[in-house]
Amino acid sequence: GSAKQLPRNSRASALVSASGGSVDVLGDAFVARAYDNEAEDMRRMDFALAELDPNSAWLADAWRVKEVVERTREGTSHADASAEAATEPPLAVEGDSLPFVPPIEPPMPIPERGAAAEFLKGLGNTNFKAGNLAQGVAMYKKAMRYLDIHPPVQGDQGKAVRIACLNNAAACYLKLNRHKKVVQYADQTLKLEPNNVKALFRKGCAQRAMEQFEEATATLSRAAELDPADTNIKTELARTDKELKKFRYGW
Repeated sequence: GSAKQLPRNSRASALVSASGGSVDVLGDAFVARAYDNEAEDMRRMDFALAELDPNSAWLADAWRVKEVVERTREGTSHADASAEAATEPPLAVEGDSLPFVPPIEPPMPIPERGAAAEFLKGLGNTNFKAGNLAQGVAMYKKAMRYLDIHPPVQGDQGKAVRIACLNNAAACYLKLNRHKKVVQYADQTLKLEPNNVKALFRKGCAQRAMEQFEEATATLSRAAELDPADTNIKTELARTDKELKKFRYGW
């Protein structure tokens, strides 16, 4: 399509984006649905117009498969990535009436998606503070879906909401003792904001919990450099240093 300079197919592009893709479809398109997680045989599946509904079950499955694929590309085994994804089925959260992904056709305008993401982040915060950690994670991830559907929400607002959702999801995972997920989300935060102290602190806590003492010491030392007055960082760094010495020298 690009070689022939064909026009953007908005409906097909919106469908690809809603299922987790990030490419524009140019010109006429034949739409089909298939299952392919880069680990099993790909299989074609029936596709009906009714399945364009943004709450269709196959869309949730598509995003689950996307997460599995992304984690395996990062080096996680397929079995572990699949097990991680299976622990987070879509949850119904009180106060959330938005569909799983933004409306597909016609697509939701970018400013409205930005506002929806802010709203979902707020629901995540409410559930996090109430101790409903799984529901909090679900809302933070949903907010990021609304931001990241192609074309993504850009600018300072979009970046701020992304960072808040990633950081807060990491905080939820830390309380849930899911330390690999803490590191995953903290690393995504640090790609956007390398000196984010909260992300460094949570990553260091998770690394210590996984007995990665050298890595935890380096991460927490960086957090302490950026915020030397934070007593929580000082305490965690001292604890990690003690455990590192015990690990190295037996005392």
